[in-house]
Amino acid sequence: GLPMSETCIHCGAHITDRSRMGRPRQYCSDVCRWRVRRRRRQDVPPDLPAADTRRQGRRSLRNTWREQTRITSTPRTDADGNPIWSARVRPFAIPDDLEQLRAPTVSGRVTLPRHLWWSGPSPLYDLTQRRDRARVYEIVLQEGTMEDLRRYIGLEDLIDLWPDMVLPPHVRAAWSRKIRQQLGVDLEC
Repeated sequence: GLPMSETCIHCGAHITDRSRMGRPRQYCSDVCRWRVRRRRRQDVPPDLPAADTRRQGRRSLRNTWREQTRITSTPRTDADGNPIWSARVRPFAIPDDLEQLRAPTVSGRVTLPRHLWWSGPSPLYDLTQRRDRARVYEIVLQEGTMEDLRRYIGLEDLIDLWPDMVLPPHVRAAWSRKIRQQLGVDLEC
């Protein structure tokens, strides 16, 4: 028999499928196939925030999701300024007013709740140690709700620990922008 003739759904190039088994080919090369997959992945909405379902009902989780999406900054927006979510960018909380971040400088030890440290038993953090305090701040800035921010984050400590924290670029940029706007402090990204 004659080979089937089709065109690539990505670039429109001519495809000649010589095999008779399996599905007909849709792409002229692996490059075209991966480009289409990457474009599809960018249109996927983010995952819901992690929550301890034993303590939080479905309604509470929905409210948390609404709160986080309402106050979240994203690194990319469309032409109208609407946020573009991707599979790689999770929502995170930023307060409208940074004055809400008045948690006292805590000394002692802390274990983070399950919705913040969800990958097993939470380690014990000694908040008198700068490194442990920076790690707690990193986790809360990325995973925490507004309530967590108020409980664990102090504005003075946040600015002091900023150079030591390892944060995803979009989280670092959003917090840096918010601090610059409200306090006039220019933190290096």
